[in-house]
Amino acid sequence: MLLMGVLFFVLFSQFQRCNSGQSNEIVFSDFVESVEKGTVVEVVIQGQNIYGNRKIIENGKEKIEQFHTFAPNDPDLVKSLREKRVKIAAKPENN
Repeated sequence: MLLMGVLFFVLFSQFQRCNSGQSNEIVFSDFVESVEKGTVVEVVIQGQNIYGNRKIIENGKEKIEQFHTFAPNDPDLVKSLREKRVKIAAKPENN
């Protein structure tokens, strides 16, 4: 019974972590490097905030990691994303 309780707790914790919508904050230069490597899958651009998903290797397995970053004024950003076939969505900036 105790084992089932522990197992339930572990599974519930993992589920909560996966569904919490938490994303890792990354610096813009790491974001650009990920775009250049082709690991960025999709982004949502909201003002100067960029939210997205990128492929990472963890323990030898490919996973999707959520991230966010703050972009400086980069006039070539969308062009770079399109060249790497990143799915792009845009939202109005929250005031």
